[in-house]
Amino acid sequence: MTEQHSFKSWRDFKGALPDLFGGSQPIMKRFAFRGQADADWPLSSSFDRAYVGADVDRQKSYIRYLNFFRVLNRRLGKDLPDDHEETGAIAQHYGMPTRLLDWSLSPYAAAFFAFYYAKVDRVRQSHVAVWALDAREFPKIADPRYFAVLRPRNTGNARIHRQVGSFIIARGEQFDLGAYLSQMPQSSPILHRCIIPTRDADEALNDLILMGQTPADIYPDFEGVAKYVRLRMAFEGYKL
Repeated sequence: MTEQHSFKSWRDFKGALPDLFGGSQPIMKRFAFRGQADADWPLSSSFDRAYVGADVDRQKSYIRYLNFFRVLNRRLGKDLPDDHEETGAIAQHYGMPTRLLDWSLSPYAAAFFAFYYAKVDRVRQSHVAVWALDAREFPKIADPRYFAVLRPRNTGNARIHRQVGSFIIARGEQFDLGAYLSQMPQSSPILHRCIIPTRDADEALNDLILMGQTPADIYPDFEGVAKYVRLRMAFEGYKL
């Protein structure tokens, strides 16, 4: 079951966070968060959103592309792990569609991603979503043949540390994490969807930037600087 929380404004969402997900323990000890620019998008990876045909063996096709990624890198003299999931984390780092869903222990990092892409990509939907997953209960009920938490070891990926992040990987033909969890017997909701008006993007992003959530901080490289410039251009009304 997914519990829905609708907020009238960014300020309402921010003010509700401690009571909604804090309780008697710090938020970061229990929940993982994910931001999406369109509140109606399912909880599925970029790879799985692309492969929607019923006749496609998702996992077999995914591994084929991972092997292609690995072979091309070896031609450049770069050895990658034989482990498909470790390789997938590296591939996602450089922009390849994978079966990994990014999560952060910070609700503010998740909100930044939701509002950033809504702003720079001019998403027309009326609301963004910040998803919250009970990270303590998820491993107890999820079948690792279908979904599992992945904490990469060999990526050298500073972004994961900056975003306080981890991944959930889809391993089978099931690819919508929300639909999968809705089928599980639960005494209390394990997944929450927080809906916030997209019109608050400017206020939210300015607020988050003051908190230190900027592309240059989240992506500690040239890409982060370029994304920050892109955001500045969006603020100033340029069509990107």
